[in-house]
Amino acid sequence: LRRRSAVEIQVETGETEQQAVAEPEPEPEPEPEIEPVPIPVAETEPEAEPGIDEDEEPESDEDDVQSTDPEIKLDLARAYLSLGDIEASRSMLDEVLKNGNEAQKAEARQMLDEI
Repeated sequence: LRRRSAVEIQVETGETEQQAVAEPEPEPEPEPEIEPVPIPVAETEPEAEPGIDEDEEPESDEDDVQSTDPEIKLDLARAYLSLGDIEASRSMLDEVLKNGNEAQKAEARQMLDEI
């Protein structure tokens, strides 16, 4: 690293050595903080389809299948057991014993025996 003379500095900056030493460069001002502005969201309800009553729940065969599907009942029984709700688990397992296939019924019996 080579030291530069006062003359070289003066030529580069246009200042004398005394000016450069006496007047340090001012520090840049910090940028002002920008506060987030909430964006208002219009609350609109979706328009109902014609001929459908919003208060009435749509009938669906899929809902019926899910509410009686023994495999789902087994999953629910496992979840209830993990939460410590033995009565709810038993209720689900009883449903499986009524509506499940042989493999599902066997699993339900095994779970009931372990409770």
